[in-house]
Amino acid sequence: MAQMKKAGRREAGANTRDALLKASAELIQENGMRPISIRDIADRADMNQAMVRYQFGDKDGLMKAVLDHGFEQLLESVPENGGFEETLFALVVWMRDNAWLAMLMMQSVYPGDELRTHFETQHAPRLVRLYQGALERGRAANQARDDLDPRFAVSALISLLVFPNLAGPTLGRVLGIGRGTAAARRYTGELLKLFKCLVSVRKVIESYE
Repeated sequence: MAQMKKAGRREAGANTRDALLKASAELIQENGMRPISIRDIADRADMNQAMVRYQFGDKDGLMKAVLDHGFEQLLESVPENGGFEETLFALVVWMRDNAWLAMLMMQSVYPGDELRTHFETQHAPRLVRLYQGALERGRAANQARDDLDPRFAVSALISLLVFPNLAGPTLGRVLGIGRGTAAARRYTGELLKLFKCLVSVRKVIESYE
């Protein structure tokens, strides 16, 4: 007699991969830095664990795919060759709404395994280029000083956009910062002030030389 399918389990289909990626992102966002298992992901996606292995091989393969998926979405959210403020705002909004990517980035950085290598070779260079481009456009618009070390500036920008999302709602509650569009606009404005302030300080110094 043919074995009956488990009730409630989703069958394989064209949306299987996307459903597993979505389930993984949701669980990372909910669990933070705590580990999640293939069983957790399969249960969230309403699938058998075998389907995860069929699609991605193992958990490392799945996490690599989740990183790939997240970075493609992130890059698509940023206007191509947009201005400094426009680019920062797009990044602030996307990272706010998808804090799971910041969490997965942190999980990727520390262990010395394949996930770290994948992040360092496939995505970290793209992230750096994205911020470098935004910074150069900010310099062209006189929003950042010319002699600022670009490596330091890019590192600072990434930290200022990633860390608040790692801290999540707790930081917002302690500091009284909302998470809506208006709050994202204010946060973008404060980032711009940091770089504009550097320009103003430079001009004051130059006026006395």
